[in-house]
Amino acid sequence: MRESYKKVKITNYLDIEKAASGIVKPEEVRSVGVEACINTGTIHIVIPRAIFEFLGLREMEKVPVKYADGRETIRPLASVVELEINKGKSRVTPIVEEQSEVLVGNSVIEDMDFLIDSKSGELLPRHPEAPGPLYKIRGIIRRRK
Repeated sequence: MRESYKKVKITNYLDIEKAASGIVKPEEVRSVGVEACINTGTIHIVIPRAIFEFLGLREMEKVPVKYADGRETIRPLASVVELEINKGKSRVTPIVEEQSEVLVGNSVIEDMDFLIDSKSGELLPRHPEAPGPLYKIRGIIRRRK
């Protein structure tokens, strides 16, 4: 398991949509910048309840989670957020823990088309020549603009 810490921005995606539709002003979009643990032992994204509440997120459902020590429990899955790391963006539904640091796991890193350097723990673009993440769909490479 490899981990490093990166500055990330987490934004309520519904607020982004409302601002795009003119329902709220852009400055009313709720977001927070935090140091997140980029952790290869984590699969999903985890946020503490304090961030969940600050962003005004909704609980979508309860999901089973399994911890590294083997414990299992049920935790809330929040509404969609936009996660920004190193100019990469992804929309994800975070798991909510009562008290936790922000954890960003492998599936999120892969979705953002990053690799984690095994020696330094740094996030590296998987395709540095590309202007953004590359998506492979049915054997066809597509570039997201």
